[in-house]
Amino acid sequence: MMMTTELNFRSTAIKRMPGGTDFWVFVIAESLLFGSFFVTYICYRSGSVELYNLSQQALNRGMGAFNTAVLIVSSWSVVQALEAVRKGRVKVAPRYLSLSIVLALVFLTVKICEYQDKFHHGITLATNKFFMFYFVLTMIHMAHVIIGTVVLIVLRQRLVQGEYDRDNMNVLEMAASYWHLVDLLWIFLFPLLYLLR
Repeated sequence: MMMTTELNFRSTAIKRMPGGTDFWVFVIAESLLFGSFFVTYICYRSGSVELYNLSQQALNRGMGAFNTAVLIVSSWSVVQALEAVRKGRVKVAPRYLSLSIVLALVFLTVKICEYQDKFHHGITLATNKFFMFYFVLTMIHMAHVIIGTVVLIVLRQRLVQGEYDRDNMNVLEMAASYWHLVDLLWIFLFPLLYLLR
């Protein structure tokens, strides 16, 4: 009896894992890639702390904090969309995804405004190593946000068309996992670039 219960638990756990092996290899590879970027940034920073601290003052912490809140709320909204589908409230789910999409566009708009401000003041990738890291890391992250936003738009449309329900959620769960990864990466980027002294 105990063996049967254990097997049932394991099979349930496996069924609940969104995506296949390829998806999780991708997620782990992305995490390791960004992890290596973060370690490289910290190593370079430790050799030029004064330069990095001085350069950091040109960043707008308020905008960075605002964008952090925006992505956290967008992740919450994606979770709410999944919960709505799980509970059979499929018609409510697109509203939550719409909120996530709008918040993603807000994030991108704020980031573009930050870039414009830097360029206006003559700050580019070539200014110094801090700004090289700032632009490269945030632009790579921004590309991930754009990809995630396109995915959310497509999924929202398919939800409206009735392609997903509580028995067919694998793609929705994979997209949500990717979006949470994008959010988590920014949660690391924000303190590294804007706050670390």
